[in-house]
Amino acid sequence: MGKALQALSGLDAAFLYLEASGPPMHVGSLMLLEVPARQQAKFHERLAAHLRERLPRAPVLRKQLHLAPLGLGHPLWSELPDVDLRQHFKRRRLPGDGGRARLDALVAKLHAEPLPRDRPLWQFVLVENVEPGVLALYSKVHHALLDGQGGVALARALLDL
Repeated sequence: MGKALQALSGLDAAFLYLEASGPPMHVGSLMLLEVPARQQAKFHERLAAHLRERLPRAPVLRKQLHLAPLGLGHPLWSELPDVDLRQHFKRRRLPGDGGRARLDALVAKLHAEPLPRDRPLWQFVLVENVEPGVLALYSKVHHALLDGQGGVALARALLDL
């Protein structure tokens, strides 16, 4: 299981409790990336390798949620020694000529889907065929896992060049 179990803070647990009666409580971002056409075919693999190398700098992305049976206890975190990046980093391709309207529709659909509770509460999706020379990177992280300032720090640790 990894390290010892640790209770979520009251605020972080509240984000999980609020979800039971409403929309998912994750935070999303969308980045448009200008990538030359000749580099787009291998971009997913290159970004996956980059993320794999950087994951050790982001222990928050290894936090696994544990819910008490029947909801009769406070949620807990454990830290996993490793994360299967294939479960968290997906690849999608917009149909036809792509475009912002199709990208917006896909992101709305992805953002409405709750994050699976059986793995760390985050997901990245590389979206291809947005526009000529443009890819998109959509990310969502559950608010119980990360706040806004932590999200900026995480993005710097994972995505800087």
